[in-house]
Amino acid sequence: MLYPKPSNFCCVTRLNIALIVIFAVLPACVFADSFEVENIRVAKNGQVTRVVFDTSATPSYKTFVLNNPRRVVIDLIDAKLSTTVNQAIFKSSFVAKLRHANQSNNKLRIVLDLNQQITAKSFALPPNGNSHHRLVIDLKNSQAANTQLAKTPATTPKRIEKAASKPKSKTLVIAIDPGHGGKDPGAIGYAGTREKDVVLQISQRLVRLINAKKGMRAIMTRSSDKFLTLRGRMKKARDQKADIFISVHADAVHDRRVRGSSVYILSKNGASSEAARFLAKSQNESDLIGGVKLNGKGKDVQKVLVDLSQAATINASMKLANSVKKELSTLGKTRKNVEHAGFAVLKSPDIPSILVETAFISNVTEEKKLRSTTHQQKLASSIFKGLEKYLKNHSPNNAILVSNINTDKHTIKHGETLSAIAIQYSVSIDAIRKTNALRTDRIHAGQKLIIPEV
Repeated sequence: MLYPKPSNFCCVTRLNIALIVIFAVLPACVFADSFEVENIRVAKNGQVTRVVFDTSATPSYKTFVLNNPRRVVIDLIDAKLSTTVNQAIFKSSFVAKLRHANQSNNKLRIVLDLNQQITAKSFALPPNGNSHHRLVIDLKNSQAANTQLAKTPATTPKRIEKAASKPKSKTLVIAIDPGHGGKDPGAIGYAGTREKDVVLQISQRLVRLINAKKGMRAIMTRSSDKFLTLRGRMKKARDQKADIFISVHADAVHDRRVRGSSVYILSKNGASSEAARFLAKSQNESDLIGGVKLNGKGKDVQKVLVDLSQAATINASMKLANSVKKELSTLGKTRKNVEHAGFAVLKSPDIPSILVETAFISNVTEEKKLRSTTHQQKLASSIFKGLEKYLKNHSPNNAILVSNINTDKHTIKHGETLSAIAIQYSVSIDAIRKTNALRTDRIHAGQKLIIPEV
């Protein structure tokens, strides 16, 4: 790829694999001086999990309930955590685990990762007898609550059946972005090969592979020799509600000996500048992130949504990039690590996006390969295999692709646990949960589990 290097790249894409949906915004409590979280307790009672934070003073806080993944975010103002977190206390509750981090301005962020959809209520309690100041978070099974409200003597079976129905199956939309085009030829090889031509041909081959796979559908930002602005590419992907974005290029440098492929994701600086731009706008596409309207929400809430979305998206992009890079390495030399850059096409806060430099068109040998239909097909196949392997472990549970994964099955024996099975197959517990749509870690003898590929 031989992009001009402007100082201000633009955001180009939008996809929906890390959809973030805000369920509730609970207002801040009375402001207080700095305080400590001295203890964390959990109480479980049927369809309610209560998490209690014992604090040294009246807590000042904000709480948000978010989706994909489901979690409760608690921002404690002027606070620090002075106790260790025992994850075992959350066993058999609606909380899978607790995470925490110290942020700027002496703010403590606590995240409760959830194992099912809940409704949340928060309130602070003053000391009472031997008890401390307390911040209480009540988590209630929202599905059970909705089902209970819907019941009537005449229609109970029908309503319950509707409440338990599965979400509509989803075909994953993959946006393929052939770099350059039209008046912008991109890099040009020693023999006159133009980057815009070969990356279009590789992209067309990749699209055919994607469309042949049940549960996937490919769209192209350009399907002909057409010039597109970076914003135009973003609009194409957003209009088609794409879930993944892959930009295809061919690199070039002055040293014609340099060869190999590489994969890029968004850099930290690129993410920070795009977050600022995203929050500064108030109309059109910048009103939305992951399908959630930002307009009308407070600036603090907007920033939390964008920050969380970006963190999840960059994490997903890294996993996708590593999967694709691993497959490309079977064809020849690749960069040792996934690269980070501020490329405009990678800047969506809510879309896993990668940029693939298929080869160095400035290298005579690689230029010749790029012109070869056989090598183009190999490149397209490698990118597709990397994409497919990533999606097998990271697709939404309602994705059609998930139900078509050809993987091993494990029949659970008496005494086995989910963690032991994960260790046995060298996969993560989260991957097993997602693949089998498990809401909790409870399993029983005779149950069959699909084991995802590593």
